[in-house]
Amino acid sequence: MTSLGRAAWDAYRAAVNTKDAAALERLFAADAVAVNPFGWFTGRDAVLGFYDQYVFANDVTVEATHVIDAGRDCVVELDGTTPATPDVQHMVDLFTVGDDGRVTRLSIYRR
Repeated sequence: MTSLGRAAWDAYRAAVNTKDAAALERLFAADAVAVNPFGWFTGRDAVLGFYDQYVFANDVTVEATHVIDAGRDCVVELDGTTPATPDVQHMVDLFTVGDDGRVTRLSIYRR
């Protein structure tokens, strides 16, 4: 059986790679927090604004290289790519989800 954390990663990957803002909106809790090299984004609207401005605008796609499934937490090593640059961004994402399966916190670290 897929855990809540792993299900969130799978949904996140699909939403980012297809630029599906509605799917991301369904995925994040209303009070979600996203922390990444660009700053802290608090609340679903702020989180979605980050994805519109940085991720979707740059046609970013993500693929896992390693996943650690810990129930409501999921740690993913991933590679992010964009047509804007030949460089691959190596990142580690930490997803924490609530009982309803929505992401309450997403921390993104660059390697």
